[in-house]
Amino acid sequence: MEENTLVIEVLKLLLSWPVVAGVLGFMVLCTFKSDIRQFVGRLGWLKLGQFEASQQAITSPNRVNPVDNSSVKTESDRSNSEYWEFMYFNLFLVPNSKRFLLWVAQRKSVPEASCIAEFDLMLPLPFPELEKKNILMTLLAVGLLRADGSSVEVTDKGNNYLRFLGFRT
Repeated sequence: MEENTLVIEVLKLLLSWPVVAGVLGFMVLCTFKSDIRQFVGRLGWLKLGQFEASQQAITSPNRVNPVDNSSVKTESDRSNSEYWEFMYFNLFLVPNSKRFLLWVAQRKSVPEASCIAEFDLMLPLPFPELEKKNILMTLLAVGLLRADGSSVEVTDKGNNYLRFLGFRT
């Protein structure tokens, strides 16, 4: 009878959640060891609560340090970064911002004062002038528009973004 209770107690201990979680965690670490190693190798800085850790890029004489190489970009690097920047703009810019950019592009150059007055928002908003000013300031800040004091026009980056959206400029 005591042997049965001893076996039951050992099974309870082995099947308890900390032991099962530890075994599953160990299996995950063993299975994804190379992926975890690559991920940790790419981490440059980590902060969890009050804990902070950073690592320096390791360079060897035979290996080019990617950090030192950042000023030299190939055309594919530029187009790849532009693609991801435009994908971000798709999430970041509201539909009225995209319409405003297209509206300015169709007019080539718009007097800065008439940007706010003439652009028509699709939906009635409580403060339409404030919305238009914010749209203008955002597009200027991200470099899709440029203002020379009297007029506003679309930059090359803005034209590329409009082509990315499928508009002809």
